[in-house]
Amino acid sequence: MMEKSVYVQTPDEGLISGGVERNKVRQSRNPNPHKKNGISRMEIFLYISLLVGFIALVLVLISAKVNLSLAQQNLQNVNQKVEKIHNDNSNLKQEVSELQSSSRLQKIAQKNGLSLSNNNIRNVRK
Repeated sequence: MMEKSVYVQTPDEGLISGGVERNKVRQSRNPNPHKKNGISRMEIFLYISLLVGFIALVLVLISAKVNLSLAQQNLQNVNQKVEKIHNDNSNLKQEVSELQSSSRLQKIAQKNGLSLSNNNIRNVRK
C-alpha cells in the first residue's frame, strides 16, 4: 500500500510533510535544548569562571609585586641603618683609642702634677 503524504502550509513556515509544525521539527532535531546562539549555559559558566579566575590571578600577582617592592624598600632602609651604626661604632672605637693613648695620659698627668713611675706600671691585656 502506498502511504499518502499530507502537506500543510502555514503562513510563515511553508509546506511541511505530515502536518507537523516546523518549529516542533526544529526543536526535536536540536540535540541540546539549552543551547542558544551556539553557546550553551555550561560554556557561558565556564567562560565566566575562567575570566573571574584570570582576574583574580592578575590581582594576586599585582599584590605580590607591591608586597615585594615594599619588602625591598624596608630592606634598603634597614641596610642604611646598619651601615650608619657601623660607621658610628668605628668612629667611637677610634675616639676611645685616642682617649686611651699613652701620650694623652702623660699630658694629663703632667698637667695635674703627677709623675710616672715605671715600677708601678702594669700592662693588662684583654
